[in-house]
Amino acid sequence: MFPATIPDLTDGTVDHDYDQQYAEGRKVIRKDIASTLDQPAILTISHAETGTGQKARLDSLLRFDRSVADADGNEDTITVYLVIRNPIKVATAAQVEEVVNQMTDFLGTATYATKLINGEQ
Repeated sequence: MFPATIPDLTDGTVDHDYDQQYAEGRKVIRKDIASTLDQPAILTISHAETGTGQKARLDSLLRFDRSVADADGNEDTITVYLVIRNPIKVATAAQVEEVVNQMTDFLGTATYATKLINGEQ
């Protein structure tokens, strides 16, 4: 289980602390304690088991939502999420973690996140 407050998640310039706001079943929502009511930043972690037998799967979601506004007052939300589809009867935890580590490495490689954001392939 994650702690009620997840501290020090950096955006490259500032650390953000996400405090638990809501929990039900296998879903927890946390809010960046420094974000404002009109521009919240939210972290969601949830899990759902689907399928049976060899098709049983654990779907895990990590999602960040951040409200933003431009100089003209236009507002919208940036959403970034990761879904892990774990075929629990077929894959080992180590195999799933290897793929997660590859994604973490990819996103941590200089310029790759920027290229992804800009629509490059």
